[in-house]
Amino acid sequence: MRRILLFAHYNKYDELSAYVLHWLEALQESYETRIVISGSALGQADTQRLLAVCDEVLFFEGPGKDFGAWRFGLLEKGPAFFEAYDSITLMNDSCLGPLFPILPVLEEMEATGADFWGITQARQDAAAEGLAAMPKSVVPVKGQNSLRYLQSYFMVFQKTAARSEAFRSFWEQLTFGKPEARQAKAMVPEEARLTDILLKAGFSCEVFIPTETDRGIRLLPDISLCHPDILIEKRSPFIRIKSLPLFEYPKYLKRVLAARTDYDIQLLEACIMQNYPPHASIHVADHLLPLLQTNGSGAVQAKEVSARPKLRVAVHFHVFYPDLFEELLPQLARVRYPFDLYITTDTPEKKVLLSSLIAGHAPQLALAEVRVMPNRGRDILPWLQLSDVLSAYDVAGHFHTKKTINRPGYFGGCWHDELLSSLVLPMDEILHHMEQDAGLGVVITDAPVVFRKRLLSLLGDVNHSTMKMLWERMGLKKEFRFEAHELPVMPYGSMFWYRPKALQPLFDLGLQPEDFPEEPIAADGTLAHAIERMPVYIAWDQGYSFRVVMHPDFALSGFENQSHYHIANSFHRLRSSFTWRAGQLITWLPKRIHRLIKSVN
Repeated sequence: MRRILLFAHYNKYDELSAYVLHWLEALQESYETRIVISGSALGQADTQRLLAVCDEVLFFEGPGKDFGAWRFGLLEKGPAFFEAYDSITLMNDSCLGPLFPILPVLEEMEATGADFWGITQARQDAAAEGLAAMPKSVVPVKGQNSLRYLQSYFMVFQKTAARSEAFRSFWEQLTFGKPEARQAKAMVPEEARLTDILLKAGFSCEVFIPTETDRGIRLLPDISLCHPDILIEKRSPFIRIKSLPLFEYPKYLKRVLAARTDYDIQLLEACIMQNYPPHASIHVADHLLPLLQTNGSGAVQAKEVSARPKLRVAVHFHVFYPDLFEELLPQLARVRYPFDLYITTDTPEKKVLLSSLIAGHAPQLALAEVRVMPNRGRDILPWLQLSDVLSAYDVAGHFHTKKTINRPGYFGGCWHDELLSSLVLPMDEILHHMEQDAGLGVVITDAPVVFRKRLLSLLGDVNHSTMKMLWERMGLKKEFRFEAHELPVMPYGSMFWYRPKALQPLFDLGLQPEDFPEEPIAADGTLAHAIERMPVYIAWDQGYSFRVVMHPDFALSGFENQSHYHIANSFHRLRSSFTWRAGQLITWLPKRIHRLIKSVN
């Protein structure tokens, strides 16, 4: 069987993911010819990486993404080129795999004698645009007036269908409108049109995993998107990438994949972290650092430090409260990984005091500089103004002495203790991980206990407009809607480790003291608060990953963290109230009257 594969590639950030190369390499034994058609502006290096695992790379400009790519490839090569092949496979890069060997699937489906087939199907309203309902004898439909069409991430056309006039004219006449216009008109997907055209022309169709399974449960129309667990159970070679963030328990799904398949989970993690923003990827990818084992005394046992440290490390402390810094000095003195210490403070008197504290309590610290800066922008502006110095290092840590003056003392004390216990005490371990992983750009703590035990998430975030303004000023290429995500993945308290290269766009803004409000400042909503929320996202745009440190002393069990219970209880009480029921009646009654009038007419 002579097979040819047309693989549609598209990445809106013009990047090439490792999982794509893995796919093309794995398909080598199943396909005589593999042609990649990319709608992205890949560089020469990425093009050469593709050519190492395929036979040809074509580039096209225009709308349509996968169908645009396939149309370009089919028309560019011409019908005569495909005459030599027994089947044409159209595949796109929206899936991970192969989870299971694909060759047995190809052979099994070819043995059915179907003219065209796919892995899964989805449902489209048959009344839309005059589509015919798919014959029950081909793909079963349980009494529904709907078209079951083959999904386009993997479709195979045997030569009987691929050489037909119906197949050829579909691609020649295929046009694409603007995405927003297509959505507004609820246009039928191209794969539904193609399925319908070939069925009307008399060609037979099969599907590897029918939507109706023997599990006796009600399935959503798109099984590949909503039920990836069933695809694994049915030994599908594919799992759709976007199904992972949508799945209710994605980390369970990863465990199933690891147990039942040989797929490299690291390829999955890299794909998700590269293509999904941090607040989405954190639900799928493993962002926790495996460290912080206590020895019973509260101290953390550091892992072995490299005999020859590979990183040049700087630690910046903005010290507004010298008493808190004095308490921290013994912990800094126990760190074995070499680092240069930079301190900023707001008065000459504090500068003298801090220098004497270090000389008296931790003279072994490599104190590089103590710089006096105006009390403006809290810890953020001093850090930014020191960035030209810190950028000369491979890794830097940004910390400060924190007291939350607008809340009870225990609130700020607990928060400050957790941040420093999670980031300063295990410095040796964190730096060891950053030494081992050159792609690790930012290390933050978990959301602090004082936030996890409160329903502060319901208050929303007032920093979206400022974050969006900064994002645009930095000229960052990746896109996401700030206003759609109330809880960004962020270094609470603006303490974290980072690679200066990962945050360079922020430093290049050259923010000045006049950009920040004078003290006293609001508890939220200032430029400093917006910048606090952005390091993980800036690093993501620059191609770096992030990790979250969770100190065992500050871990909460589900029994301790009652936030979800309080939310559910509050909604229950609200829905049981007279006000809620009266509101329901007010909104329900006009609709009911309208329906009655319409039925009478």
